[in-house]
Amino acid sequence: MFFIVLIPSLRRRATRLVVLRGSIILVILSAQLQYYDGVIVDEPGLRGDEMSAYMFLVVLVFSVMGSIIFYAGRKHSERS
Repeated sequence: MFFIVLIPSLRRRATRLVVLRGSIILVILSAQLQYYDGVIVDEPGLRGDEMSAYMFLVVLVFSVMGSIIFYAGRKHSERS
């Protein structure tokens, strides 16, 4: 997903729906993984790790940043 935003030849082929759908799917999958990780860790009474929570936040930030960069780049290319 992030490569679509960075590589210009892929950016021309991508539509807004593709980028938005990809970002939403990545966030949903990451949230689901975070939830199941919490359930598995909670069963034996173990402490959860902070790294998976940070990774979820990173995926969320990259998804939002990727969408913003894609739309900003698309508007900039339309003006030129």
